[in-house]
Amino acid sequence: MIRRPPRSTLFPYTTLFRSAEMDKEKAEMDKFRSDNIDFLRNGIVDEEKSQWEAQGEKMLFDAKRENVYLQLEATYRQRLLQVYGEVKKRLDYQVELQNASRRIEQQHMVKWIVDNVLKNITPQQEKEAVQQCISNLKTLAGKT
Repeated sequence: MIRRPPRSTLFPYTTLFRSAEMDKEKAEMDKFRSDNIDFLRNGIVDEEKSQWEAQGEKMLFDAKRENVYLQLEATYRQRLLQVYGEVKKRLDYQVELQNASRRIEQQHMVKWIVDNVLKNITPQQEKEAVQQCISNLKTLAGKT
Protein backbone atom coordinates (compact mmCIF):
# COMPACT_ATOMS: atom_id res chain seq x y z
CA MET A 1 0.00 0.00 0.00
CA ILE A 2 1.31 3.37 -1.01
CA ARG A 3 0.95 6.27 1.32
CA ARG A 4 -0.42 9.39 -0.11
CA PRO A 5 0.37 12.82 1.14
CA PRO A 6 -2.35 14.58 3.08
CA ARG A 7 -4.75 16.62 1.05
CA SER A 8 -4.12 19.79 2.86
CA THR A 9 -2.95 22.83 1.02
CA LEU A 10 -0.54 23.66 3.86
CA PHE A 11 1.35 20.46 3.28
CA PRO A 12 4.55 21.99 1.90
CA TYR A 13 4.70 24.63 4.64
CA THR A 14 4.01 22.29 7.50
CA THR A 15 6.54 19.83 6.11
CA LEU A 16 9.14 22.58 6.01
CA PHE A 17 8.25 23.67 9.51
CA ARG A 18 8.26 20.15 10.79
CA SER A 19 11.50 19.48 8.94
CA ALA A 20 13.22 22.46 10.60
CA GLU A 21 11.88 21.42 13.98
CA MET A 22 12.92 17.85 13.38
CA ASP A 23 16.39 18.98 12.35
CA LYS A 24 16.62 21.10 15.48
CA GLU A 25 15.41 18.21 17.63
CA LYS A 26 17.72 15.83 15.85
CA ALA A 27 20.65 18.21 16.41
CA GLU A 28 19.75 18.46 20.10
CA MET A 29 19.52 14.67 20.35
CA ASP A 30 22.85 14.27 18.53
CA LYS A 31 24.44 16.85 20.85
CA PHE A 32 22.94 15.12 23.90
CA ARG A 33 24.14 11.77 22.57
CA SER A 34 27.67 13.05 21.82
CA ASP A 35 27.81 14.76 25.25
CA ASN A 36 26.71 11.52 26.85
CA ILE A 37 29.34 9.58 24.89
CA ASP A 38 32.01 12.09 25.93
CA PHE A 39 30.84 11.89 29.53
CA LEU A 40 30.95 8.08 29.49
CA ARG A 41 34.38 8.08 27.79
CA ASN A 42 35.65 10.45 30.48
CA GLY A 43 34.12 8.13 33.08
CA ILE A 44 35.94 5.16 31.52
CA VAL A 45 39.22 7.10 31.49
CA ASP A 46 38.67 8.13 35.12
CA GLU A 47 37.89 4.53 36.08
CA GLU A 48 41.01 3.25 34.32
CA LYS A 49 43.02 5.92 36.13
CA SER A 50 41.45 4.90 39.46
CA GLN A 51 42.27 1.24 38.79
CA TRP A 52 45.84 2.16 37.88
CA GLU A 53 46.13 4.21 41.10
CA ALA A 54 44.69 1.28 43.10
CA GLN A 55 47.29 -1.03 41.59
CA GLY A 56 49.96 1.55 42.41
CA GLU A 57 48.70 1.75 45.99
CA LYS A 58 48.82 -2.04 46.24
CA MET A 59 52.40 -2.03 44.99
CA LEU A 60 53.23 0.77 47.43
CA PHE A 61 51.66 -1.14 50.33
CA ASP A 62 53.57 -4.28 49.32
CA ALA A 63 56.81 -2.30 49.21
CA LYS A 64 56.07 -0.75 52.62
CA ARG A 65 55.19 -4.18 54.03
CA GLU A 66 58.47 -5.56 52.69
CA ASN A 67 60.34 -2.58 54.15
CA VAL A 68 58.75 -3.14 57.57
CA TYR A 69 59.62 -6.84 57.33
CA LEU A 70 63.24 -6.00 56.53
CA GLN A 71 63.40 -3.52 59.41
CA LEU A 72 62.00 -6.14 61.77
CA GLU A 73 64.51 -8.69 60.46
CA ALA A 74 67.38 -6.23 60.96
CA THR A 75 66.22 -5.46 64.52
CA TYR A 76 65.87 -9.18 65.25
CA ARG A 77 69.37 -9.90 63.97
CA GLN A 78 70.80 -6.96 65.92
CA ARG A 79 69.19 -8.19 69.13
CA LEU A 80 70.31 -11.74 68.40
CA LEU A 81 73.87 -10.47 68.00
CA GLN A 82 73.55 -8.55 71.25
CA VAL A 83 72.32 -11.68 73.07
CA TYR A 84 75.15 -13.68 71.53
CA GLY A 85 77.66 -11.10 72.78
CA GLU A 86 76.23 -11.13 76.30
CA VAL A 87 76.20 -14.93 76.48
CA LYS A 88 79.75 -15.07 75.12
CA LYS A 89 80.91 -12.56 77.77
CA ARG A 90 79.37 -14.67 80.54
CA LEU A 91 80.81 -17.89 79.20
CA ASP A 92 84.24 -16.28 78.77
CA TYR A 93 83.99 -15.05 82.36
CA GLN A 94 83.20 -18.58 83.58
CA VAL A 95 86.10 -20.05 81.57
CA GLU A 96 88.49 -17.41 82.91
CA LEU A 97 87.22 -18.05 86.44
CA GLN A 98 87.89 -21.79 86.06
CA ASN A 99 91.34 -21.13 84.58
CA ALA A 100 92.24 -18.77 87.44
CA SER A 101 91.01 -21.31 90.00
CA ARG A 102 93.03 -24.05 88.30
CA ARG A 103 96.19 -21.87 88.29
CA ILE A 104 95.79 -21.05 91.97
CA GLU A 105 95.27 -24.73 92.81
CA GLN A 106 98.33 -25.72 90.75
CA GLN A 107 100.50 -23.06 92.40
CA HIS A 108 99.32 -24.16 95.83
CA MET A 109 99.95 -27.80 94.98
CA VAL A 110 103.46 -27.09 93.63
CA LYS A 111 104.29 -25.01 96.72
CA TRP A 112 103.01 -27.74 99.02
CA ILE A 113 105.05 -30.42 97.21
CA VAL A 114 108.22 -28.29 97.21
CA ASP A 115 107.79 -27.43 100.90
CA ASN A 116 107.27 -31.09 101.85
CA VAL A 117 110.21 -32.24 99.75
CA LEU A 118 112.44 -29.56 101.30
CA LYS A 119 111.28 -30.53 104.78
CA ASN A 120 112.13 -34.16 104.15
CA ILE A 121 115.66 -33.52 102.85
CA THR A 122 118.17 -33.94 105.64
CA PRO A 123 121.39 -31.95 105.81
CA GLN A 124 123.35 -35.15 105.18
CA GLN A 125 121.38 -35.87 101.97
CA GLU A 126 121.93 -32.29 100.86
CA LYS A 127 125.68 -32.55 101.45
CA GLU A 128 125.85 -35.82 99.49
CA ALA A 129 123.85 -34.34 96.61
CA VAL A 130 126.17 -31.32 96.44
CA GLN A 131 129.26 -33.60 96.45
CA GLN A 132 127.75 -35.73 93.68
CA CYS A 133 127.03 -32.64 91.57
CA ILE A 134 130.60 -31.36 92.03
CA SER A 135 132.06 -34.69 91.01
CA ASN A 136 129.79 -34.82 87.94
CA LEU A 137 130.94 -31.33 86.97
CA LYS A 138 134.60 -32.29 87.37
CA THR A 139 134.20 -35.33 85.14
CA LEU A 140 132.41 -33.23 82.55
CA ALA A 141 135.13 -30.59 82.70
CA GLY A 142 137.81 -33.20 82.30
CA LYS A 143 136.22 -34.66 79.16
CA THR A 144 136.19 -31.40 77.32
